[in-house]
Amino acid sequence: MRLKTITKLLIDAHNKEIEDKLWQQWLVDYGTHMDKDNFISFEKYKEETFKPKAEKIDAEKVLKDAEEIKAADRGRG
Repeated sequence: MRLKTITKLLIDAHNKEIEDKLWQQWLVDYGTHMDKDNFISFEKYKEETFKPKAEKIDAEKVLKDAEEIKAADRGRG
């Protein structure tokens, strides 16, 4: 078997294991925390779990950091 095929099989197996664990967690949440008013499907639960968490960027802090970097760079020369 080719290395590429083996690697793909290992990655698929790992992803399946992660999804199985998430399914178990969803079942616990479904049984203890969800009712008809706040039910979410497993697919939505999975999507929200793996969605990248966007960090809120403070424009003032970015500009301040940039000014500090420019000042430090000028001090080196």
